[in-house]
Amino acid sequence: MIDRRARPNEVANEPDARQHIGRSQQIIADLRRELEQRTAERDESEAQKAALAEVLQVINASPGDLAPVFEAMLDRPIRLCEATHGHLFTYDGDRFHTSAARGDQRYIEWAQQAGPVRPPPIAPLGRIKHGERGARSVCGVICFALT
Repeated sequence: MIDRRARPNEVANEPDARQHIGRSQQIIADLRRELEQRTAERDESEAQKAALAEVLQVINASPGDLAPVFEAMLDRPIRLCEATHGHLFTYDGDRFHTSAARGDQRYIEWAQQAGPVRPPPIAPLGRIKHGERGARSVCGVICFALT
């Protein structure tokens, strides 16, 4: 005698089998997307750690001279973003001063000649000046504020 009852590991009929396969494929696709997201998050975290390590090496190599530190702090984001130019500000409690600039010579001269900046409250630097903290990317401008 042959037992024709569906076993627990078998799908009883073809429509159920297709639904089961469809659900399995959706689960696999969801897991792949999640893996890609987690991989991207890990890669970003590793890039941030590498950037911090670079800056710390420069700090250790140049005690008392902040210019190389500012240059290193600017170089890494420019490389990561594949930017053509950029500048880094320091803040004196009232105004922002250009401390490092990268790009073609005309851009560097402009950044250095611009002088101290008092940004309006709605501008990214103005929001930082008025207490907003964190890192923001606005129109390709990266602003870092440390508490």
